[in-house]
Amino acid sequence: MILVASLFNDPPSEEVPDGILRTGSCVAMESNGDVREIACNGVDDIVVEYLIPTDASCPGGLGAFRDRLGLGTVCIEMD
Repeated sequence: MILVASLFNDPPSEEVPDGILRTGSCVAMESNGDVREIACNGVDDIVVEYLIPTDASCPGGLGAFRDRLGLGTVCIEMD
């Protein structure tokens, strides 16, 4: 029964950015240094490693950037 039902289901669609940053979200840099969520394309993606409070520091080697909504700070690996 499950096999038959799966034949009629649509394949999962790509996740559409909702503007809320999470670990694993892909981001683009704004001109003011903030970051905003974008769809991942698999090429040169900038990916959020950690979300931290605005008064905290990112672990060594990661850059801190403000969420454009002002909800916190994200840590991103800097190459």
